[in-house]
Amino acid sequence: AADAELWDADGFCEEATGFDDEEEPAVPRKHSRFAPAVQELPACGVVLSDIRPTKRGRMALFFQDTAGEERFLFSVDGETCALQHLKPGVRLSGTQLEAVRSQSDLRRAKDRALQYLSVRDHASGELCRKLSEKFDEPTAAAAVAEMFRLHLLADAAFAVRRAAYLAQKGKSRREIGHL
Repeated sequence: AADAELWDADGFCEEATGFDDEEEPAVPRKHSRFAPAVQELPACGVVLSDIRPTKRGRMALFFQDTAGEERFLFSVDGETCALQHLKPGVRLSGTQLEAVRSQSDLRRAKDRALQYLSVRDHASGELCRKLSEKFDEPTAAAAVAEMFRLHLLADAAFAVRRAAYLAQKGKSRREIGHL
C-alpha cells in the first residue's frame, strides 16, 4: 500500500528523475571498486515503456519519466528478460529492479568467468580478483562459487598443475613455493 502512494494515475513514479540526460543505452553498466554504478535506480520503481535489443545482444530497458520522456534504465541478458517476464507495461518496484539487475549481472559474471577459464586455468582468488574489476565483489564471489559447483575450479589441482608447469620451465622448488 505504501508503494502505491508513490505512483501517479499514469503509472509514473514521482521520484523517478535521477537520470543523466546525456546517458545512452549503448553504455554498459560496470560494477567495480574503481567505477561506481552509472545510475541509481528509482527507489519507487518504474513501468517499462520499451525493451529493445542492443548491439551486444542484450535487452535495453526503458521507462518514461514524469515529463513523458523515454529514459534508458539498464540492459539485461535475454534469459533474465524471459525469466522475469519483462515486457512493456510491466510495473517493477525498486526492489524488483535491483533483483533483475543483480540477476543479469550474475549471469554476465558467470559468462565472463567461463571466458577466463576457457583460456587457461585460474585459482579461485585470481578469478575472483579479475571478476571484481568488472563486477561488484558479491557478484564476483557468486560467479566463482558457481564455477566450483560446476567443478570448473579446483584450487588444489590448479596448484599441482601450476607447480609442474613452473618446474618444467626450470624454476627452483623455492621459487615455486613462493609463487
